[in-house]
Amino acid sequence: MSAMPSVPATPGPSPGELAPLIRVLLVEDDPGDAFLVGELFDEAHAPVSVEVVADLSSALDRLDTVDCVLLDLGVPDASGLDALRRLLSYAGTRVAV
Repeated sequence: MSAMPSVPATPGPSPGELAPLIRVLLVEDDPGDAFLVGELFDEAHAPVSVEVVADLSSALDRLDTVDCVLLDLGVPDASGLDALRRLLSYAGTRVAV
C-alpha cells in the first residue's frame, strides 16, 4: 500500500514577521464612526492599514492606492445606493467594495 503524498500547507507569516497589509479606504464623514472602525480592526489584529476620507469624491481619487473600500451610504456628496453605484462604476473589479 503506497502512502498518500502530503500536501504542504500554505505557510503563514513566521513569528516576528508581519503579514501583508490590506489597504482599506474608509469613506466616512463621522470621526467617531471612523474611530470605531479602526478600533475593530485593531481588536481583531487585522493586518490592515486604514485611510479615512470624508466624501466620495476624495475616495474616487484614491482608488488606485487601495485594496478595499468601506463606504458609508450617507456622506456629504453621495447617499444610498446611488453612492454605491457611483463607487462601483469607478472601481470596476480592481477594488473590493
